[in-house]
Amino acid sequence: MGGESKNLSIHQLLKHVVKSRGDGVPGEIMNTIKHIVKHDSSIITEVVHCLICDLSSKKGSVRLKLLHIIDALFIRSAAFRTALCYRLKDVVAASGAVQSFGSTVPVDHVPEVRALVLRLIEIWNVRFGGGLPQLRAMSRFLRESTDLAVPDIREEMRRAEAMRLESQRRKATLYIARARKSMREITSQWEEIASTMETLEQCFIVLFPPMEAQLPDASVPDEEDAESDWEDGYTSTVGQESLSGNKRGSASLSSLSPPGKRPPTMLGIAQEAGMGGIDYTLEVTIPESLHGVGESYVVLDTVRDHSKQLAAHTLPRLKRWKDSLTALDELESTADVSIDRDSASAMLCKVSQMIARIEDTLSSRCNALLGENVLQASL
Repeated sequence: MGGESKNLSIHQLLKHVVKSRGDGVPGEIMNTIKHIVKHDSSIITEVVHCLICDLSSKKGSVRLKLLHIIDALFIRSAAFRTALCYRLKDVVAASGAVQSFGSTVPVDHVPEVRALVLRLIEIWNVRFGGGLPQLRAMSRFLRESTDLAVPDIREEMRRAEAMRLESQRRKATLYIARARKSMREITSQWEEIASTMETLEQCFIVLFPPMEAQLPDASVPDEEDAESDWEDGYTSTVGQESLSGNKRGSASLSSLSPPGKRPPTMLGIAQEAGMGGIDYTLEVTIPESLHGVGESYVVLDTVRDHSKQLAAHTLPRLKRWKDSLTALDELESTADVSIDRDSASAMLCKVSQMIARIEDTLSSRCNALLGENVLQASL
């Protein structure tokens, strides 16, 4: 894109600003102007010239909009600040109160425009006056050589900083009080929460025993094992020929059965190997909290009750504790945070893990078992 088309873009944007209704600059136009100035420093002088020319508008509302654009660019671009300081007299003349500079921008006096110009000059001088002698000189002239009511920006900034610190102190006090309350509640209520969750998980173990609980315990010898060391003393005659193979080096299925008998079926082989053909007796130790449960529907009722309790009461409580502890991170490092950060961090970790544990259980196993969205139903 050539320089001429870029200049035309700026002209068109400012034209839209002048014609736009309302007090503020449309956000889209403001962002476009910022983007152009940020990515093309060669156009800055032209941008300053266009803004100064449009400040000659007789409408105070238009001048206010243009001054807001100037301020937005001034605090973001060092090149724009340098270019504008050469036209600073024209900016001051836009207030209509000072026209002794021989400015080419004669305008009528508008109180709001004058107040904004004087305020911007002082704010700019406090922030950037150290490197801009024209700005320092203009600020001093307005304060010492005119009868204009120049605002004391430094005093306002001191008051604003004092108010900010006071607000931060109150915020810290509130956040610390909430965090301490949460830590006390966690300490006193954690055993109950853990017990409820443990009971729920034990119910699932009763309803759906883990795979290892369904297998016989090979480490415990039965009576036959105690009497005979059968593994060393047992001589198998089944499949001896298959171990050496036939003359071609391959095993034969018929060699797995004694002479005169039919070859074993796949089910028979599996039964001889101890897989699939043995009846197992499953013994599950039911926790004391579930002793006396005679029917599975009682366990289901326990799952349903505990799920609803966790979803409706425990989970919101845990999330409130988490929010109150994480809020400590919003406090500034300079704030007087009189709280044990290590203890708070440890409790936050414990609470976050329990939240994930409960949500995973409720959203997967409980929903599938109960046929309803427990988390959604609790909202």
